[in-house]
Amino acid sequence: MYADISKPPAPLPQARPQQLREGITLLPPLSRRGHGPGLIILQQDSSKHLEIIDGVPSALVKWAEEGYVVVSIQAQAISHGDDVAEVMRYALEAMQSCDKLESQSRFGIIAYDSTLWNAVADVLGNFPSIVGGVVYANSSDDESPKKAEIPVQHHLAGQPISVTGKVAGVTTYRYAKAKSSRFATPFQDDFDYWAESLSHTRNLSFLKPLMNGPYFDLESIWDEHTYYEFADRSVEHTMSTMVDQPYVNHVPTLTGGIGRAPLTQFYRNNFIFSNSDDTELELISRTIGIDRIVDEFIYKFTHNKIVDWLVPGIPPTFKYVEVPFTAVVNIRGDRLYHEHISWDQGTVLVQMDLMPEYLPFPHAVEGQPPGTALEYRVPVTGAETAAKMRDRNSVASNSMFSYQACSYDSFLGTEEWPQAIVETIQRQEKRNSSSPSSSWFVTTTIFSIASADCSGTSSNNQDAIMEILSSLQGQLNSLASRVQTSSQSPPEPTFEATDCNNEDFLSTLMNDATAIGDYVGAIEQNWQNPPRPIYGLPSPDNSLNASSQSQSQAEPPRGSFSAAQSRHPPHLNVTSDIEFNEVVFNQDKASAGQTQTPACDASALLKFRGLMSLKDARRLLGVYQEVIGDLHPIVDIDEVQTRARNCYTDGDSTTWEFFTEPVEVASEDDLLILNLALLIGLHADATPSKHESESIIRESIQPAISSKLAAPRSTMNGVIIVLLKGAYDFFNDTPQSAWRMCGTAGRMLMELGFHNGVMSEDMLDSRAQRTEVWALMSSIVILDRQWSAAAGLPRNFQESAFGPINTSSIKLPYLEAMLTFIKLSDKFSDPISQATKSQRYDDEEAFEVMNFRIELWRKRAVADPSIIQLWHSNPLSQPPTWKILLNLRAESVRSLLFKPHFFSKADVQTSKQYLRPAIEVLFDVCNVLYNLNTTTDIYRKQQPFYQPLLASASGLGFVLTSFLEHNRSAVLATLSTEVAGAMGRSYEMAVALATGYAKISRASQGLAEKLSEVRESLTGLGMLERPRNCRTGSQVAQFSTDHPSRLGADVAVESEVAGTLAGISSINNTESGWDGLLGIDWTTGGEASTVLSESIF
Repeated sequence: MYADISKPPAPLPQARPQQLREGITLLPPLSRRGHGPGLIILQQDSSKHLEIIDGVPSALVKWAEEGYVVVSIQAQAISHGDDVAEVMRYALEAMQSCDKLESQSRFGIIAYDSTLWNAVADVLGNFPSIVGGVVYANSSDDESPKKAEIPVQHHLAGQPISVTGKVAGVTTYRYAKAKSSRFATPFQDDFDYWAESLSHTRNLSFLKPLMNGPYFDLESIWDEHTYYEFADRSVEHTMSTMVDQPYVNHVPTLTGGIGRAPLTQFYRNNFIFSNSDDTELELISRTIGIDRIVDEFIYKFTHNKIVDWLVPGIPPTFKYVEVPFTAVVNIRGDRLYHEHISWDQGTVLVQMDLMPEYLPFPHAVEGQPPGTALEYRVPVTGAETAAKMRDRNSVASNSMFSYQACSYDSFLGTEEWPQAIVETIQRQEKRNSSSPSSSWFVTTTIFSIASADCSGTSSNNQDAIMEILSSLQGQLNSLASRVQTSSQSPPEPTFEATDCNNEDFLSTLMNDATAIGDYVGAIEQNWQNPPRPIYGLPSPDNSLNASSQSQSQAEPPRGSFSAAQSRHPPHLNVTSDIEFNEVVFNQDKASAGQTQTPACDASALLKFRGLMSLKDARRLLGVYQEVIGDLHPIVDIDEVQTRARNCYTDGDSTTWEFFTEPVEVASEDDLLILNLALLIGLHADATPSKHESESIIRESIQPAISSKLAAPRSTMNGVIIVLLKGAYDFFNDTPQSAWRMCGTAGRMLMELGFHNGVMSEDMLDSRAQRTEVWALMSSIVILDRQWSAAAGLPRNFQESAFGPINTSSIKLPYLEAMLTFIKLSDKFSDPISQATKSQRYDDEEAFEVMNFRIELWRKRAVADPSIIQLWHSNPLSQPPTWKILLNLRAESVRSLLFKPHFFSKADVQTSKQYLRPAIEVLFDVCNVLYNLNTTTDIYRKQQPFYQPLLASASGLGFVLTSFLEHNRSAVLATLSTEVAGAMGRSYEMAVALATGYAKISRASQGLAEKLSEVRESLTGLGMLERPRNCRTGSQVAQFSTDHPSRLGADVAVESEVAGTLAGISSINNTESGWDGLLGIDWTTGGEASTVLSESIF
């Protein structure tokens, strides 16, 4: 429908002014159309008549952008004594001789100075082709603008001296606050941007009907712009629809850009690629004016990524949001000049659950006693705003009129507390008499009930109540410092609920450290190790003890993975930790003298609070979810986000937040999981400034991790911690450690009893619980394959190690597809190993069958492979990350399947049939990875997942190059230039990726070294140009990444890449990289197995 974004957009119109004589300049249209009617403008002398300064164009440039052929006549051209009529005739003749002037054109005239208008007004009747005029003047001018024989529009600056009636043929607009008539002339003190803009729109409305244009399809121009923004997602083509110096203003968040360069940067880094994949615009109304469009629409999306132009700094909430928007779009000629976008930010925050219903009212209220604390109900609403815009009858009007302020300090002003408060505190103290955190609960309960006693409020009042105590931050920080030296035995609560007035309560809160000390003490108490679990069938004694314990428990702990008694074997009992509903087997108490794993220092696991704000922590957890959680749901990210928030609620925190709900106590396992997720997020989102924070957190939790690995008993949280440690090691370029952690996590899971499907069914009584465990099993099996391949070590587990996994219950497309992929890849092992040993395919049907199977798997896994194929040529319309991974996984297998066709014993004529498809696979993989790296942050953040796929494709490239070198005469001449170009460009993209990450990834460095050895070979084959020099760091690498069907032989060789490779390897022998390739001992079974594993995973 619009331009092909795989090709560069048309260049911007360039100003080509013609100096006709002194003081007279002609400028052709600066529109995409390129032609238009003629316009004369009269101006005072200026040397800046062709400039654009701070985004403001001169009048000459502005009218040329509107699509006119413009002649500027300055005062000097008239004041030289030349005949005014002759000057006007000369200007008209110059325009008529311009090939950009429309035939049968009518002309208009605009005087930005009344003196110049008065000089030409008398002769305008001599030129019938001039059909309308505009003049800028002052209301106080002694001599008002002269009358003319054409329709005229006046713009008068300043307050009118007297009231005058309407004059026939004259339309008058007044600008009372304008300093002078020069308010429409840029680059001087009297210029008024908004008054000029208003008058300019009035000029268009006045002149266009008289001059018959130029008219443009504004609606089509705006639709084209938004199509490039949201559908094609092309920064270059989006900017091609805008004038030379446009701007965008998102009013609620002050985001956007002013000028071409800043706006391009904003579109590239903060807008076009930041919008969610399901973003949709629902148009409600559209008003089209002479030079602008006003849209009402509903912006709909799922907040599954950071959308910093809309909600800056807020991590994904995974909420679906519908927001009413208004867009005022100014279009100058046939290109956009500016966008003013407004929306209801309140409804955005409400729908993301980020806006409390009530807030404290900070001002005095008439009729209320001094010091009265009030709260107000925030007058915002959620999705109802979008519904009201869509359907006026969907929500009743005026419901907010009932909102009223509410006092919430009444309980502080009475001589005794409401009975409900006392009774609740007494009940809670009775239940928690042994709890070290009871004083904390008493405090929060008091506030909760007092808040509820305020009629007309909701539970959100609690947040408002706690705002009163924000002034106590200094005192509580001091108390928190005392906690660090408190003894291990928590002191008893020192304040009680009964017989206490408000002053006693606040005094106690400020002067007693136990409110926080007991809270931290509760964390320490929760870090005691659970009973040692058992693996497999228990002994008779264990069964008897477990059965006795089961009978002694009235009910299982709240929130645990607990099945009905009748479903469990008699020796089993399921308990839990606080976060993950941890599954363990009860066992008799550890024998006397058994060494216990010491609890870690709480402050070490909370160090991250001093390194980052809560906002930063939540953002990093969002990064973790993006790089790990969306693929492998090892933890519930919502629970981890909640735990992070709770960690910032005590006095040590640099972020001051109060929560009047009882804060869930974090265990050591909880904090370890949080720290590891933060570490992964820090490493994936690495910048030099974050390396120190990552190192501090890693060192602070290392003792606890070591303790967890050495623990004699396994827990479900322990499995998660070890697996997260493996994920961090994998991202930290230590795949051997990741492989080891994965094996440990899997064996811990077996120790818990999840070593066969029957045990899993018996231990867990709900589908949700089984699904979580099955997802964890699936992740271990999949990551074991990937990490063992990355480490070059045998895998820890077979897929059957954990018994049958019910993939249909997981409902996670990536996990389900990868489990199927593992089964499929196992079936490929024998045929590929045989082909590797034979150095060819003995049975071509085997290749066809395997190729068909992997293609069928791809279609089932990705659902619509055409999305990925389109993305090859349009990298800006990006599908979900897991779809890209699965598609590349299929391409990786195809690259493996193609290799035997080009081994030394393969038939050359048969190999030639597969040469182009193999090169296309090579190019597709390199092209997708390269575009992921250059247009998104996906490759950078998830480089360890994508690096093996690049290596696999490069392996195919090695084999292809070796085949071409050894069969140069028989094959090379038949190779088309586009295929040769694809081969060369694939190499350049692989080099750019490998060298770009060589400093942080040993695998990338190794690949870069191998690639450095083959440049001479590809150059000798004519697929690369020989670089003119190899100086490191010469110029930035730039090369085309078009689809092979559009590739030519003109491969742009990057000097910087060549120089980098020269620094990595000094090998210049053409054959050095290839003689060894076909000399590999393919007949060794172990070697073939390793090649197969590394190529697939």
